[in-house]
Amino acid sequence: MIKIVNVTLNGIKNVKQGSVHFFNDSKYLKNKWEEEEGGHIIGVYGQNGSGKTALIDSFHFLYFLFSPLKNKNVIPNPLIALPSVHTTHSKISIIFYYEKNDIRAEIHYSVTFSRTNDKNTLPISLDKEQLLIKRLSPTKSLPSFDVNLDKVDMNSLLSKDSEFSVGNYIGDIKGKNSEKVFTEVLLLSNEINKAHNTLRSFLISDFFLNYLKKKEDNLSSIYATIIERLLIQFRNNLFLYTPNDEAISNLVIGEALGHVKTEDEQFFSGSFPISFMGPQVISKKQYQIYTSLVDQINIVLPAFVPDFHVSLLKLDERLLFDGQKGMTVQLVSDVNGKQIPIAAESNGIKKILSICSALLSVFNKEDTWLVVDELDSGVFEYLLGQILEILSGYMKGQMIFTAHNLHPLEVLDKKDIFVTTTNEENRYVQLINIKPSNNKRDYYLRALLVGGQKEELYKETEASRIRLALKRGGKLIEKES
Repeated sequence: MIKIVNVTLNGIKNVKQGSVHFFNDSKYLKNKWEEEEGGHIIGVYGQNGSGKTALIDSFHFLYFLFSPLKNKNVIPNPLIALPSVHTTHSKISIIFYYEKNDIRAEIHYSVTFSRTNDKNTLPISLDKEQLLIKRLSPTKSLPSFDVNLDKVDMNSLLSKDSEFSVGNYIGDIKGKNSEKVFTEVLLLSNEINKAHNTLRSFLISDFFLNYLKKKEDNLSSIYATIIERLLIQFRNNLFLYTPNDEAISNLVIGEALGHVKTEDEQFFSGSFPISFMGPQVISKKQYQIYTSLVDQINIVLPAFVPDFHVSLLKLDERLLFDGQKGMTVQLVSDVNGKQIPIAAESNGIKKILSICSALLSVFNKEDTWLVVDELDSGVFEYLLGQILEILSGYMKGQMIFTAHNLHPLEVLDKKDIFVTTTNEENRYVQLINIKPSNNKRDYYLRALLVGGQKEELYKETEASRIRLALKRGGKLIEKES
């Protein structure tokens, strides 16, 4: 089992400092994880431009950092804007709880990065990574891995005074074959410099995992186990959905998030592109994947939208460019036996369809993480409240979402709700002084207007200023026309 405990942002977009947590740390420190109420969902609310999306994009950044599948020369546009223009360095820190067999531990990972001005490199470069394991039973902190990715050369790797050196991590170099030492130092320095320049993790990577496995000492074995678990978690069990995905689905292609097992027992996980605008040509293996996803969606979707199903129509067979046989298929909605193209459905239907399988997974699998920006966009508020109320009470995985619709505040526990503030140094807080009899939605609205919290939650916009701005705009239009 691996759970997110805490996420802290420093210098991320307009968040100088902000932290959210899933539950009270002391609970699992006392072997009482299962007794902790909640700890499975976080809803983030606040005015526009107050740091909600920065939290979501930070998970996207970590996913990109650990993924082996990305184009090393292309960074998704939302991530380019992640480093704050007001700070030199940006930092994401995350704490996990890990439990397997006789190992119970806290995993502390942080990454520091910055903007680059060199036109010949990527717009962001990695500066430092740190990985630390704190054993909880028995209580013991293991030596941490600290790597300065922007200051690496042969001499620093050979010096035992540096944070990451051959002397510290491959053992004492005395008496070793000088050619072998040189080869290993060169390999490490090349990989570290590559991580710095191509925006990929050095510590949480296949290279470093295999490097530790070859060492065969106890410390390396523990770290290798943890790193392998984190790679699996971010690559296979983290599902991300953002407004960018929604915008793309409205134009050409959508995506279905989820876990799939095909007829030949192969396992697939992640985001599967699927046409929302018309027929598409796919291989036989893809047909198995999409058929399985449609089966999962049709378990959940009718519970959200009565009598609503989707079907994957097989139109004809095609010969693919690799010589294999494929087929043309089309996704359609099916309501009471009447079929229409999915392109004709609303944005809300497309969003629910996209995350249905992921919701199924996060409800049933304790290692699944679902991160959704603007979950309420296009979704009926009462349905949204019902979904979140059920998830918060019964799901085994973890979910982070942002929203503007306030109905979920009425159904979620106060511990599951974070609100953004106007203070860049303390962006995320939980509401205080809420009594059991308080309606959390009304309480939050009152806090926006009259305060009563430790931080200011809202910079009020005056109606007179809005009206004046609209009048000035009207005069400009008249002048130009």
